[in-house]
Amino acid sequence: MTMTIGRSMRLRPVKVMIKTKDGHAITGQINLGTKDRLSDMFIQSGDKFIIILKATFDSEETKEVMILNMDYIAWVEPVAEDREFNEHLYQKGAQKLSY
Repeated sequence: MTMTIGRSMRLRPVKVMIKTKDGHAITGQINLGTKDRLSDMFIQSGDKFIIILKATFDSEETKEVMILNMDYIAWVEPVAEDREFNEHLYQKGAQKLSY
């Protein structure tokens, strides 16, 4: 789902799983905005923090909004059920993820 708010703000929520360097698992949604790929959020962004919506922390605690310092992220991957995002990656030439 893509929504445009105003002239410069795009909402493109993507469901992800994040593993922190100290071993915690966080699942939730991040907004790709105008970025083409999930990796662009971490490579091209100069932001120090990432906002995670509908975040579940270690499969127990759920928060509507979580702000995470990107220095503590070990890895991030899109959740496979996010077929629309998966198809977007495939169209951009990335390897298609299995469902």
